Amino acid sequence: MNINFDILVIDDEKNIRGLLVDLLEPEGFNVDTAEDGVAGLQKLQEKQYDLVLVDVMMPRKDGLQLLSEAMVFQPNLPVIMMSALNDVNNIITAIKKGAFHFLTKPIDIDLVYSLVNKIVDQKKMNDENRHLKEKLSFYESYPNIIGNSKPFLDAVQRALQIARTEAFCLILGESGTGKELIAELIQKESSRKDAPFFKINCAAIPSNLLESELFGHEKGSFTGAIQMKKGLFELSNLGTLFLDEIGDLELPLQAKLLRAIELGEFTRVGGQKVIKTNVRIISATHRDLPEKIKDKSFREDLYYRLNVVNIYLPTLRERIEDIPILAKHFIKELSVKNFKPEKPITNEALSYLMTYPFKGNVRELKNLMERAVVLSNNDTIDLGDIFGDNTFRQEKHYLQIPIGIPMQDIENIVIKKVLELNNGDKKKTADMLQVSLRKIFYKVKEEKDSPKDH
Repeated sequence: MNINFDILVIDDEKNIRGLLVDLLEPEGFNVDTAEDGVAGLQKLQEKQYDLVLVDVMMPRKDGLQLLSEAMVFQPNLPVIMMSALNDVNNIITAIKKGAFHFLTKPIDIDLVYSLVNKIVDQKKMNDENRHLKEKLSFYESYPNIIGNSKPFLDAVQRALQIARTEAFCLILGESGTGKELIAELIQKESSRKDAPFFKINCAAIPSNLLESELFGHEKGSFTGAIQMKKGLFELSNLGTLFLDEIGDLELPLQAKLLRAIELGEFTRVGGQKVIKTNVRIISATHRDLPEKIKDKSFREDLYYRLNVVNIYLPTLRERIEDIPILAKHFIKELSVKNFKPEKPITNEALSYLMTYPFKGNVRELKNLMERAVVLSNNDTIDLGDIFGDNTFRQEKHYLQIPIGIPMQDIENIVIKKVLELNNGDKKKTADMLQVSLRKIFYKVKEEKDSPKDH
């Protein structure tokens, strides 16, 4: 058993301490010992324990006195009292002071195991409840961050870890995976959460205007510059700046961006005054920046400056178990937006969506759900509402997967179906599903080796 569970045994009898260590450590528990109440209390002040077994009669400080003082440091600490005397008064006093149980020596080994395992189960339940409350609190704070799949939760956890630092972060992933949401999460959980936060899409603005947006300009610096304008680097001082689609930034502007980042200073377009700034940069791209470095369209020094830490956001194809919860969320949200009644989505439609390629990722799913909400004339949302025709339901492309079956089974079903469509071509199947060829070979071998029903 591998348990992160710390136990403290306090007893002036060495043989009792040794007995309990020998009983509990082989079961995977971490066991510390103390020879009397004073030493035991010191250990309790230095470390948080999950359980204490303490003798009643000890020199310097008895067990009942230690119990009272221990509850000050750890009010919810389970304490099992031990005594060679079956003294009713001591038992009553111990229970009133908060003891979990009272053992009479010689110790009943089976009872010790039973009590310890009961406390372990209680700790697990308390930990699960705490994690659930933390999770609910998180999703209440960030209602647009939706998903329970491991790849997505790993990305969220990494974002929260990065948020507590000052490191520059590069968010990687295909278009439509939610990179802006993760940037907002990092900012809101950072020490700069109350400071300015600005966002700009580097691919959406022409380069000559983008420089002015980032660094500002002086009056008269170019045609149309009728007054001085502060740029985002200046406005974001002491805060955070999110540079979306950084891979589309042109080379001349990359040089000025690098200088602003490295020196913490810049000049406005058409200006001479050096302006100091302290900005945390979060950037994002769907481009392959190492490839752009190879073809000399992206600066290597800028890449390493922006990519101090990074987060990869999984595609929707990598988190298909999140599709039902996302679809239902979007239906609810978009029904309100479009003044439509909220309707349930059919299991048939959900099953099909879980096999759909979603090249546009979560953004494409949201757009499909909005179309369905707007066009649905029935009591439910079905495939016809989502796609508008039967093009996608041709038998050779249609695959029905029951909701609720394990992810491994879904994966096996999809791989088998795509192999059939490709007439057994493993390379083509791997490319289509964007998985390794080795994985396809493994699944085929697994299918061959699995026992068949007769």
